[in-house]
Amino acid sequence: MYLTVFRALTMTGNALVSREPLLLGLLCLLIAAPSLCQDKECNQSLGLESGDVKKEQLKSSPIRAGLDVEYGRYNCCVDKPFAAWCPSNLTVENWYEVSFDGPHNVTGLRVQVPVNNVSTHDPYLTEFSVFLEHASDKLGSLRLFQHPGNDSIFQTSLVDNETEFQWPGQLVRRIRIVVRNYTTEPCFRLEVLGCPIDAITENVVPVKIQPPKLRFMYVDMSSMSMECMVQDKKVYGVRYWVTWTVNGQQRDRSLMRTGLYSSVLKLSSQDFNSLSSKIECSVEACYAADCNNITSSRVTSPAFRPEVMVTSRKSLAVKEGGPSQEIKIQATVPPVLFCLAAGKEGDCTVAVKASTESLERSPPTCSQGLEPSQVVFPEKEGSTDSCNVKLTEANWRSEISIPIQAAQDGVIDGNQRVQVSLTNRIDTVTDINTVKTVEVCVYICTLIAEFLVTS
Repeated sequence: MYLTVFRALTMTGNALVSREPLLLGLLCLLIAAPSLCQDKECNQSLGLESGDVKKEQLKSSPIRAGLDVEYGRYNCCVDKPFAAWCPSNLTVENWYEVSFDGPHNVTGLRVQVPVNNVSTHDPYLTEFSVFLEHASDKLGSLRLFQHPGNDSIFQTSLVDNETEFQWPGQLVRRIRIVVRNYTTEPCFRLEVLGCPIDAITENVVPVKIQPPKLRFMYVDMSSMSMECMVQDKKVYGVRYWVTWTVNGQQRDRSLMRTGLYSSVLKLSSQDFNSLSSKIECSVEACYAADCNNITSSRVTSPAFRPEVMVTSRKSLAVKEGGPSQEIKIQATVPPVLFCLAAGKEGDCTVAVKASTESLERSPPTCSQGLEPSQVVFPEKEGSTDSCNVKLTEANWRSEISIPIQAAQDGVIDGNQRVQVSLTNRIDTVTDINTVKTVEVCVYICTLIAEFLVTS
C-alpha cells in the first residue's frame, strides 16, 4: 500500500534515513521545503512520553469512561491493568490530536498498543488518517495528509507492539489522528516524531489573520467601553498584540494574555468629540515564545462611529396595492453621544429622517410637471410622523422598523426604482457623512413583485 519511504517500520528495524537516504533526500526536495530537510536527525520524540506536551495540548472526541486523554501518551501508565486512549463510542471518525506551542517539523508517528495488550492486539487501532494544521494555513484549519500515490490510510502492524511511520517534514501547528478501522475498539498510545524549529530564523508567523470586530458596551456616560474581539479560531500557542486607535491617534498597544481573545478599552465622552469620531483596533498574531520578536501582519477592524446603521436588506421590492415592507435601522450609540458629538446639549433631539428620490433617468411626471411619489411611509399606530424616527434611551439599542409601501398614484408608469435616504439629524445639525441608502423597486406586475419579495 505504501511507497518504500512511507512503509511501517518496527522498532527493531533500522532508521529509514539510513536505509533509504537517496530516496528520502529526493522526496524531501520534491515534496517538503528544503529548510525542513537539512536536519537528518529530525526524528526525535516531540513530548508526549516526556510530558513536555501538556494536558491542555491534547484533545479528542469523547473518551471511554474510566480513561483519560493523557492515557494516549506513548509508554503511558504501564502500572495500570489497562491504559490507552479509547473513544466512548465505536465508530470511525473518532479522533485524537496534539497541538504544539509553535510550528514543529513533524516527520512521523509512533503508534503503540494499549498497556497489557501485547499478545492479542485487541483492542487496537488498525487503520487511521492523519490531518495536519500547516503553519502556512489559516488558523484552525486542518488538511488531510496524503503521501505519494495519494494514499491517505496508514495501517498499524498486528504483529509488532508498536508501528513507526515516517514522511518528509511537514511544518505544522497541530496533528490529528482520525480512526478508520480497528479490532474490537480503536485504542492506542502515541508519540509524534520530528523536531522544533527556530521561528525567528525561519521567519515563521501565523498567516491569514482575520480582521477583529468591535463591540460597544454602554451602561451610562461614566461606564462605557469598547471590546476588540479576535475572529480567528482559537489555536494553542498563538497570542495577539492589540493596538487601539481613537480618532486617528494610537491610544494603547498591549499583548493579550495567554488564552484571551479580546481586549477592552475604557472610553469617555471626549472620545466622541465630533460626528466624524472613530475608534479602531488592530491585531497582530504571534507564537507565544516569539511575541517580542516577530509577529504577523497587522489587520484592522472596521471603524466604529456614532451613526445609524441599516440592518435589513439594502434593497427591497414593493408592489402597488400590495403589503408594505420594512426598512430596519439601529443606532450604534445612545442619543446623548450623538448630541455631544454634534456640539449640542446632552438632551437634544436625535432623529432619522427618510426621504426618497427616483433612480430612473426619465422618471414619470404629472400634467403639471410634478414627479409623482412612488413610495409612501404609512404611519404606524401611535406615530405622528413616519418619515422621522426619533432615537431615545429606550429604543437606540434595538432595531427600529420604518414601514414603506408602494404609492397608488393612478399613473401607468411601469416598474420604477427609488432610493430611500436615511439621514441622521441632531437638532438642527444634519450628519451628511453617515447617510445610508436603500434601493426600493416598485412593481406593477404582480407575479414579478411577489417573486422578488419572497426570494
